[in-house]
Amino acid sequence: MTSTRPTLATAPATGLWRNAGLAAGVAAIANLVIWGIGKAAGVAFLVTQGSTEREVTFALPIVASVIGVLIGAVALWVLGRLNRGLTIWTALVAGVGALSLISPLTAGKDTSTGITLALMHVVVVGALLTFLRRPAA
Repeated sequence: MTSTRPTLATAPATGLWRNAGLAAGVAAIANLVIWGIGKAAGVAFLVTQGSTEREVTFALPIVASVIGVLIGAVALWVLGRLNRGLTIWTALVAGVGALSLISPLTAGKDTSTGITLALMHVVVVGALLTFLRRPAA
């Protein structure tokens, strides 16, 4: 008797959402830890949006992490049905993740803010690629 491992196309959608929840939780907690370490180290967490300067509070990395993972999960849910959907999704995540680094690096009031916020973007991309690329059993 042979058993086959489920693929993205054959795995139940509930597994995808379970993995997405796990990825969102890990990314949110990791980014909250990064925010806390940054705050303790004296990172200002001030960003410029147009002519307005705003502070990135602890809630924003949590919310942004969850939203980013959910967008990635929806994209995988849609693309996962295609023949090369996982490959396309992986390239999309990597590309959007790379482009997303521009914003924190240019909007951060100082270098430490930009680098710390960019690291948070990398955490979300890493969570997506780690938890959503594997088929949900």
